[in-house]
Amino acid sequence: MPEATLPIALIGLRAVGKSTLVAGVARRLGRAALDTDAEIVRLAVDRGLVPGTSDTGAVFRALGQEAFRDLEGEVLADACARRPALVIATGGGAVEREAARAILRHQAVAVWLDAPIEVLAQRMRVDATDRPALFGGDPIAELPQLAARRATWFAEVSRLRLRVGKLDPESTVRAIVEALEPYLARDSN
Repeated sequence: MPEATLPIALIGLRAVGKSTLVAGVARRLGRAALDTDAEIVRLAVDRGLVPGTSDTGAVFRALGQEAFRDLEGEVLADACARRPALVIATGGGAVEREAARAILRHQAVAVWLDAPIEVLAQRMRVDATDRPALFGGDPIAELPQLAARRATWFAEVSRLRLRVGKLDPESTVRAIVEALEPYLARDSN
């Protein structure tokens, strides 16, 4: 891939599989992968904002939503500016702020991974990942509210929308890469 290509940003609701899929997509495209949630945790610990942890939920609760979103925007801007271009797994809330949406819209090829709420809820029930509630309730119960809140933003920034959730990870990676082919060819000209 030429260095001038845009980064690929996987966006979507929590538990859709962004962190699981990013390494496979990156490998297939010959790029490095970056998970913004992991990078936020690393920066928060390195800067002494939170004690040592590897848990995004703990960082979110310690910093509060506003400071977390500030750090998320910084990480996203840095990731989209890196060359050679990366494949980026964003946090589910990466679209919450206009500045982050502008980055995704203009400085990346954003791929909206969309899955049925029932699939996301089932994944969250069996996955121990700490996903904090954003509206003060149960993180699983708030999925429909999050989907309704963020759907317009996901649509606004994405160049591709892929319905996922029924496929195994390798088939999903293959579908993402195949859907990206026209964009990658366009970027390399």
